[in-house]
Amino acid sequence: MSPLEYALSGAALATYAAAAFLLFPPGSAGPGRRRVFLALALLGLAAHAGALGLRCWALGRAPLRITESLSWGLWAVVTAALFLERWRRDLAGLAPAALGLSALGLGYFIRTSPPLEPLIPVLRSAYLVI
Repeated sequence: MSPLEYALSGAALATYAAAAFLLFPPGSAGPGRRRVFLALALLGLAAHAGALGLRCWALGRAPLRITESLSWGLWAVVTAALFLERWRRDLAGLAPAALGLSALGLGYFIRTSPPLEPLIPVLRSAYLVI
């Protein structure tokens, strides 16, 4: 993991955790705290996307290993939760829960991130190369 990727992943982890705790317990936040929550969550999402982009660029392929797929999956969960949080008011607790889960998963990814190495021959395919 490169230093920039490590820093972006750490920034995403910190902002996800801060945003998740900002709206706890669900439904108790006013409009000001909600705006700060959305700003922190979007900042974390941008940092997470930057770290994922750097990893794919360094590898030159799509994320295929389990830890890389975990990080992409968590990014998709946060994106979907923020989309639902924005347009469905009755799902007020979904985004903080998703951000908390993503913070845990991203922490695992940062801790156990394998070194960059080429794919095994069975997974080499023209469809998977960026």
